[in-house]
Amino acid sequence: ARVTIARLGSGAVVRTLTARVGGGGEPVELAAGRFEPGGYAAMVEIVPAGGAAGDVKGATTRRDFACERGGDEWADPRPDVA
Repeated sequence: ARVTIARLGSGAVVRTLTARVGGGGEPVELAAGRFEPGGYAAMVEIVPAGGAAGDVKGATTRRDFACERGGDEWADPRPDVA
């Protein structure tokens, strides 16, 4: 599996993570680290081992998310305007 995390708006890739996915459906956890405040999109693709862009086999999915500057994150779930 390949996970590509990009900035919303510019599309600039900030992280690319890979993991081996077993055939038994076991969960896979990847540590993406910290991000600067802003909006991001995570694209998950299933690719063959050693595969290049465009070698996608099976499902892909995208998840958009926001990161805020530290503070009371749970008080307001909307991203910081700045």
